[in-house]
Amino acid sequence: MDILSADRYAIKGTKDNNELWTVYRANMAVKLSATEGQVNIFTPMAGRGITRAESWAQAYMCVAAGAGGIMWFEFNGAQRKWNDFLDLGKELRSIEEFLVGVALERGLTFENDVLPEFTTGSTVLKDFKQIRGIGRASKDKTALITVNLTPHSAENVRITAPFLAHAERAAVIFENRTIPVKNGLIVDSYAGLERHVYVVDGLPEGVKQRPVPKVGGPCVTDSGAAWRLQATGKVRGRLAEELARDRFMQSELKKANDLLQKGDKEGACRVLRAVLDRYPDAQDVRERIRVIQ
Repeated sequence: MDILSADRYAIKGTKDNNELWTVYRANMAVKLSATEGQVNIFTPMAGRGITRAESWAQAYMCVAAGAGGIMWFEFNGAQRKWNDFLDLGKELRSIEEFLVGVALERGLTFENDVLPEFTTGSTVLKDFKQIRGIGRASKDKTALITVNLTPHSAENVRITAPFLAHAERAAVIFENRTIPVKNGLIVDSYAGLERHVYVVDGLPEGVKQRPVPKVGGPCVTDSGAAWRLQATGKVRGRLAEELARDRFMQSELKKANDLLQKGDKEGACRVLRAVLDRYPDAQDVRERIRVIQ
């Protein structure tokens, strides 16, 4: 996954944690920071949206790499994509006992999953291994979570998972089938970007039962909606104020830009000074006036 921009988040940095509306205001400042002839630094790059299959594969790649939780965000107008994420969140919620369970990776190998060449963007990777996975133990079950990283199929992949050696068959959940396990060996095939989650009863030797940690909290629902923000009344009120401020400033900046297009720099500065009279802390507007002058 490529990171195409630097985002501001409400997390601890060199100063104390930012209040939510402070982060919101900082993002609005970025949005309004483009000067004449410049592209806003927060403009998303051109490209296609992620597909449903890619959403699933991307999430399971994180799980296979050891992630115990995943967060998504989307821009406005992406409701169909967001609904896909809700479905995916509901699926991951159903296996959360494994996501927060004991990691089991020792001895896990994949054979017959190598692509001689795999092209991603402008890069060609040689002898690329398509399948990734991780073992996880809950209080009384063991899971092997795997995913095909590529859009290419992988046939008859041989998976050696010593932590499944105590089982003879595994349920392939989400697929309504079972598969034989022989001394920890599973042989299965993958469509492009497909995930397989194998679950067996019991724990491998040497792994003790432990209670599954309680996950979630007041910001988590039991429905497919998965996550929602529980803002306090005070925060909601401040966000409403900031939204009104943002709308006002966008309207006034548009007026100023229209005047600039007509060559009326003094008129544009007059509009921006009126904004400063209302919001003296608007440093981006103050800088805009300096640039125009």
